[in-house]
Amino acid sequence: TYHYLLDELLGIGKYHHITRHVYKLALDMAGVMPFRRSAEILAKAIPVNLSHQTIHRIVARVADIHLEKQDSLLEWFQRNGELPDSKNLVSERMVVEADGIMLSLQREKTRKTEAKLGIVYEGRKKSGNNRFITVNKSVYADVISGDSFWPAMTLKLSQRYDLSGTNYMLLGGDGAGWIREGAEYFGA
Repeated sequence: TYHYLLDELLGIGKYHHITRHVYKLALDMAGVMPFRRSAEILAKAIPVNLSHQTIHRIVARVADIHLEKQDSLLEWFQRNGELPDSKNLVSERMVVEADGIMLSLQREKTRKTEAKLGIVYEGRKKSGNNRFITVNKSVYADVISGDSFWPAMTLKLSQRYDLSGTNYMLLGGDGAGWIREGAEYFGA
């Protein structure tokens, strides 16, 4: 068998051409700027020229691992009704705001899809003159059906809160059908 000692020393895996440090740097940069800009800056900083498509693939690999984990947790929750361990924070009152935004798609059969967004917070507190900020805000966004959105959002919330201690839940939205289903789902 062949061994590439320098690659092993630098931590470069088989069929890869960048170190873990560069991999992490590309991920960090892609989190705060567009892929093309990340590639331009990395080209000035490292001797390996990474294209914006390569940076996109790096981000997709990491995201796929996270998304698969979330999908399996959601499937487990919907099938068995068991919630994962939480931080057991308790809030007597929670406010949920939900809305959707239409996105144009490229190279897909359907031309548009709706991204659903839910924001949950415990209330608001005063922050200056006639200004308020939300307290302990959690955000969940996904491009899924309305039937799957609320269980997925519940799963995210249950990782932080003990929802059995919530006595009052208020749901606000524009009246779309999937938002009304959320009011029934949460008893809001």
